[in-house]
Amino acid sequence: MSTPPLYEDARWPAFIARYANDLCAFAADVLGMEVTPELARTYCLASLPGCRVSIATDIDLHGCDAISPMAPIALWRLLCWPQSQTLVVTRFGRRRASKQQYERLLTWMVDGAHSWLRAYITVDATHIQLRRRYAGAGILFLCADQRSPESLAGHTGGHVCWLMEDAEDIPDVCFCVAGASMTDPGASMVLTNKPWRESGYAALTRGKLSKDQGGPWDVCALEGTQSGR
Repeated sequence: MSTPPLYEDARWPAFIARYANDLCAFAADVLGMEVTPELARTYCLASLPGCRVSIATDIDLHGCDAISPMAPIALWRLLCWPQSQTLVVTRFGRRRASKQQYERLLTWMVDGAHSWLRAYITVDATHIQLRRRYAGAGILFLCADQRSPESLAGHTGGHVCWLMEDAEDIPDVCFCVAGASMTDPGASMVLTNKPWRESGYAALTRGKLSKDQGGPWDVCALEGTQSGR
């Protein structure tokens, strides 16, 4: 017997009423995360349609227990926004490791009161999506490769959110391709980047492209202890 769509579950209306507009509560209640004031500010900004958020962080995203601060954003969108498409972009060679961080959050979900949601989520080599493939939202993991930046093309619409992991290592031409697709005012982009890297597009989001200097980017700072339980 096939699993019915999440949106037909009797528990979903109460869930969506509580969490669709509160990413911070989703991270705390559904994923069991400690949401610090700095993380709360980041999530409040990242949950706005059309946002541009640059997260300067020293978090080591390559450790065995690492969890990207952007992973909860992706799962929140997957479960709370039926039409959303979340595109997680990493430098070439890091896609599998990045996806494993996002998958790790699903094990945290199983431990809590919202464990029933896990039955509606499926994982394959490049996706985390709802069990019925064509039944709404999804998370797609992509590689940013300077040799083929066009692989990021074709993702358009107001429900698209780009999550650029370790953005200081993503070629600027890949940002050009992703940015060119963001023609709808509801499309958004959030990135993590190392604050000591001073060149490239990611650094510009903290500088002349920041709102402090008249640009579109909100800038947040997260320390290594602000990304998990």
